[in-house]
Amino acid sequence: MKAKDIMTRDMVTVNQDTPVRQVIAMLTQNRISGMPVLDDEECLLGIVTEKDLVDTAKELHLPIIINILDAIVPVVGERQYEEDLRKMTAVKVVDVMTANPVTVDADTDMRKVATILSEQVSFLPVVENNELVGVITKQDVLKGMLAEDV
Repeated sequence: MKAKDIMTRDMVTVNQDTPVRQVIAMLTQNRISGMPVLDDEECLLGIVTEKDLVDTAKELHLPIIINILDAIVPVVGERQYEEDLRKMTAVKVVDVMTANPVTVDADTDMRKVATILSEQVSFLPVVENNELVGVITKQDVLKGMLAEDV
């Protein structure tokens, strides 16, 4: 079974200027875990997932710093702090989305898709000839697994 056999073709998408609150409403109303983010030419810019949006509401963890000879040196977490702060102050999708997401093509084997969804991401765009043709979630893989047993 291939990605094209299990992907969802009827996708809900947003553009980079969509307000974060609107995206939250769209995800909950449509009962989906993520959406592709498209530019004005309908090209894939990124994805926005439940995790990206939940990150906007989490506690902010300050980076660990040490003071050496009157110089403040970040030891752990500076980059994560900057990323968390960016997401927490997000107003538009472009501020919270995952840019340049992992993608597969329509002929990718379902086992490869399952591996990517298990180990790397929770929402997988399917791209064919630089055009978004579908998306795959873990639910789609589960449905494919049931169909294979038939």
